[in-house]
Amino acid sequence: MTLIQWLAFPGFDEALLLVIAGVAGAWLGQCLRLPNPLLFGPVLLSGALHVSGLSEATIPPVIIALAQIVIGVSVGARFVGVSLASVGSSIVIALVQAVVLLVIAIVAAWIAHVTTGFSLAAALLAYMPGGAPELSLVALSLGIEPAFVTSHHLARITILILLMPALVAFLKRIGD
Repeated sequence: MTLIQWLAFPGFDEALLLVIAGVAGAWLGQCLRLPNPLLFGPVLLSGALHVSGLSEATIPPVIIALAQIVIGVSVGARFVGVSLASVGSSIVIALVQAVVLLVIAIVAAWIAHVTTGFSLAAALLAYMPGGAPELSLVALSLGIEPAFVTSHHLARITILILLMPALVAFLKRIGD
């Protein structure tokens, strides 16, 4: 990637439109009481702008790289003051959980790929365990449509939020 591509920013009008969509989306997300309104609202409005053809702006690669650094530092900073033994046992638990979730994601991605024809890589990122912002950044860096990945993560989170109260009530009844 050349330096010009690395530093390519959208035009002022595109950037202004997306900033307005971000602010309005955050407000709309809170008004509609969406789960994670500061993420869902702007993503929905940005998605609407992109689907309608009003915007074709993409995030500059330099911003993507900086966002990945900030996310990595913020995750690493959470380990300050944690004992090495605690980190070790947490790593073992996390590895087991990650393997189980990866197997589930791979199976789901393969089924989605076979039934819909979407690329296996895009489907895998869409079903991969992790946060929507982080995996959307990975999608961007791999040249995969981030809206596809983000929409799947948002759908998954929304379904979980809607079903969780019923699941908790069911588990409480079984436990009683």
